[in-house]
This record gives sequence, C-alpha cells and structure tokens, in this order.
Amino acid sequence: MSSSNHVTALLANEKLTGDNFMKWKSNMNIVLIFENYKFFFTEECPEVHVVTTPKIAWENYDAWIMSKNKAKCYMLASMWDVLRKNLEDMETTYEIWESLQAMFGLLSDQCRHEDTRAYMNMRMKKGVSVREHVLNMINTMHDVEVHGATIDERTQVSLILESLTLAFSTLTTSYVMNKLEYNMTQLLNELQTSKITQ
Repeated sequence: MSSSNHVTALLANEKLTGDNFMKWKSNMNIVLIFENYKFFFTEECPEVHVVTTPKIAWENYDAWIMSKNKAKCYMLASMWDVLRKNLEDMETTYEIWESLQAMFGLLSDQCRHEDTRAYMNMRMKKGVSVREHVLNMINTMHDVEVHGATIDERTQVSLILESLTLAFSTLTTSYVMNKLEYNMTQLLNELQTSKITQ
C-alpha cells in the first residue's frame, strides 16, 4: 500500500462526527504533518502584486494556494456530510480548525474530565486477572490522552499500583520503599510474576 493510500485509509477510518473530535484531530495532525501542510496554521499566504511581483514569487504563491486547497479537501473529506456542508465555504484550513475547536472543544474537555476521573478511581475487581486489569487501565488512560490530557508514565504506574488488591501489597510496598521505577512492560511482568509466586 502506497503512503498516499495509508493517509486516505487513516482519514476514512475516523470520520469526524463530533464525539470523536480529539481522535480525529490527532489523525488530521498526522496527515497534515505527513503531507507537509501543517504550516497553514502558522504562516500567512505570501503576498503578490500583479505588476511588481517576480515570477518566482508567483510560483510560490500558486504552490501555496494549491497546497492549501489540498489540505482543506483532506479536512472536509474526513467529516460527516452535515459538518462538511457547514464548513466548506470557509476559506482556510485554519478557519475550519478554529470553528471545529469552538464546536467540539468543550465536549472534549468534559470527556477528558470524565475519563480522568474514571481512570483515577479504577480498582481491581475480584476474579479479574491482574493482566486484564492493567490492560483495562491502560486503555482508559489512552482515552484520557485522546482527549488532550497528559499523564506521565511514572504517575500511570503509581495509579495502577494504587488500584490493586491487597494480594499485591508486598510488591507495592517494595516499589515505594526501594524507590523503584518501572515502565508499563516491566510493571505488567512484575505483577504477573508476583501473582504467580503468592
């Protein structure tokens, strides 16, 4: 599959509906960076004057307009029809981006708050394997990050250890007392080994 097809597949798999704004935004960032179109959010269109502008400046201007139109098409093509119809008359990708942020940014803030609260309050349930519990927490943490929150790995590990049953208290105490540091893979391996030996 060509790189262009990968981009098209990425956009097709996550059409913007509103509820998935942060995921869509993340995918669109990837596409715009891959296509080298992210500059539309920071650079203004080059100025040209009919009489005084040299040919090279006109070529740069034409290339800028062509790239802008392509980036706009990527954005509009990856939305539900109702959203596209409301936004297609906007001139620039930046205007579209800002309009979407105004429409769905608040919803995303609410989702981030709810997902963060769910993540921090998760507790291991009786009968659930430690592997399944940790993977559920990682999945919930991913939802938090999709909505714009950042939780460093050390904090993630601490929250997971805090969520475990008393069966893992020896490992948790050892982690704190010995000032250990695990990444997610090491933590999961330690927990599974610890459970097996108890």
